Amino acid sequence: MKYRDLFNEIQLSRDYTEDKKTGADFRFNVDFIKKQVFIEFQETKTKLDWLFNILIIPYPIIYNKHVIWVCLGFYLQAHAVYNMLKSDAKLKNFEDFDWYFCGWSLGGASSMITAILIKKKRKLKSHYIGYGTPAFVFGEKSINLLKTAFISFNNFLYHGDWIRYLVPLCSRFESEDIIPFNQPDNLDARHRVYGKCHYSNEGEI
Repeated sequence: MKYRDLFNEIQLSRDYTEDKKTGADFRFNVDFIKKQVFIEFQETKTKLDWLFNILIIPYPIIYNKHVIWVCLGFYLQAHAVYNMLKSDAKLKNFEDFDWYFCGWSLGGASSMITAILIKKKRKLKSHYIGYGTPAFVFGEKSINLLKTAFISFNNFLYHGDWIRYLVPLCSRFESEDIIPFNQPDNLDARHRVYGKCHYSNEGEI
């Protein structure tokens, strides 16, 4: 699977498990041949999602005896998904697989926090792939601590995506600016461009 194919799968698929209280939704895919698990999170779609988007109050997560500060709304959605996953046999059955926490927009933030919550309890081989992820972490120290949880970290952010201007109080992860096949001509297209562009690494994930 290529990066653009993964984005299109996240964007177009609708067979997601949803938490009714927070609106958080995710899907769980397993590649038994490559021994890979993909936990995929979608973007903001509902009024309930927007409600959690604007909860930008700093919230502490303890990880490896250090504090990571994140936006409360993203944490609450991630924690809802974590609660659905933590009692699931999948976590135990695939512990020797590589786990890819993936998401677009709001889903990029939620997927990263979910990975941290799971890694506090289980030693997974975690990877991160995010598309158009908003800023949601307070301070460079928190950013550096978050990145230590992942074997590989791929954060894609198109320079014309309006999402980069949200939550200016938060620090932003380093990102790769992708190159569209054709220049997007409106705000929505700029945020959906990740399925129709060139990546520096065009190989298989």
